[in-house]
Amino acid sequence: MLKRLWLIVIIITLLTACRNSADGGDMSITTATTSAGTLIVDKNPTYVVEKPETSNNNKSSKEVQSSNDTVTPYGAYQLTDEFFELIRSNPIDSDYNKESNEFQNSKDFSTTGWLQLEAKYKEVWDKELNAVYNSLLDKLDQKQKALLVESQKGWLQNHLKESEFVQNTFIQGDPKKNIGTQGNVNLEIAIKNNLRDRTFQLMEYYYMLGGKLEF
Repeated sequence: MLKRLWLIVIIITLLTACRNSADGGDMSITTATTSAGTLIVDKNPTYVVEKPETSNNNKSSKEVQSSNDTVTPYGAYQLTDEFFELIRSNPIDSDYNKESNEFQNSKDFSTTGWLQLEAKYKEVWDKELNAVYNSLLDKLDQKQKALLVESQKGWLQNHLKESEFVQNTFIQGDPKKNIGTQGNVNLEIAIKNNLRDRTFQLMEYYYMLGGKLEF
């Protein structure tokens, strides 16, 4: 009797194995969705990340960019439509985009010229930053002024040291890690963008205190 029971168990086990094989093999494979796409995991384990689908496949890059622009916020505290439009449509970015597009498509394009263009707008944003900083100070009491001055000193220290680090490590440092002439352009762009971002941040504070934004 016992032998018969064992025989039945063995037969059932063999049939189950055959059915799983016919259905596609190892049933331990699972899927999980990540920000990078669909992650397929088996018991080995082996990992394969599939290319994520996008809802913008039928849109041009210009349309996608335009769509992104409409949802990108400027500022962490003052998210009114008026403030958003003032920042989004500022004339400095408009002038830069126009000049940059013309230069990038010009027969006179050169890395040196590109570096000069970025340096030009770096100086523009530096002046704009100083202007709004001084205007903001006029809106504050003594304690608030002291706090802003300390905050600006901290920001400036980080800004300068970060740029110095990149310059020393990736432009003037080990030739194997050197990012070449293009690195100078990228550093100039990074400095310009840091100045631009800080300008917008201070403009937000100024606007929240009733200041009129002017570029």
